Amino acid sequence: MIKQDAASRTIEAIHESVRTYLKQGLTNEQIIEKLKEENLEPYYIETVIDNIYKEYEDKKNLKNAILTGSILVIVGLVINMLSYRLSENMNSSAFLLFWGIVVTGIVTIIRGMILYRS
Repeated sequence: MIKQDAASRTIEAIHESVRTYLKQGLTNEQIIEKLKEENLEPYYIETVIDNIYKEYEDKKNLKNAILTGSILVIVGLVINMLSYRLSENMNSSAFLLFWGIVVTGIVTIIRGMILYRS
């Protein structure tokens, strides 16, 4: 258990080093050269770099899903409210409900969160 914790900390430290180097604007080749000095294998470093890029992409996709879903929910609620107000102004007891837009927005947000967690 202790060895596993030490290994996890080491792996996290390597990931953090790669994140720092990427934020500094180093290329993949420069990062590989720097980490090879720490006796790491190039293929492992490339795997870590790929994982960091995938992590960045997942965060971007989550933000897009939340933004898109939120816009759909808001637009759906506004359309429903306008439909109700219009029917009220026309002294009508019938109005259209557009809950599909709202449900699609909620599903989009949940889907983004589920995909980000996996």
